[in-house]
Amino acid sequence: MPLLKNNDLAPRARSRVAKRKRGKSTLNYEEETLRSENRNLEWLIKQGVEDEDLNFFRSPVPYVKQLPPKKKKLFLSSQFQNIVTDEIGALQNNLLHA
Repeated sequence: MPLLKNNDLAPRARSRVAKRKRGKSTLNYEEETLRSENRNLEWLIKQGVEDEDLNFFRSPVPYVKQLPPKKKKLFLSSQFQNIVTDEIGALQNNLLHA
């Protein structure tokens, strides 16, 4: 007996199959990211590290989630790392010349 193709399904079943195929990888990525963030948060809470710095880094998260995927986020991450590296370098420079 031949296997059914997507076109052989009833319209309602066809739309469910298409929806599952389209959103599966994005949904899996988002779910895994959320699970990872929750694990990190639980670990931090257990460590008693709920402080201003952590809240500072959490504050832009809603805005970052609105950015287009990957390329923009990668660029933003790179820029952020450059800023932090520059600040650490300036701090070390000030300590050496003080």
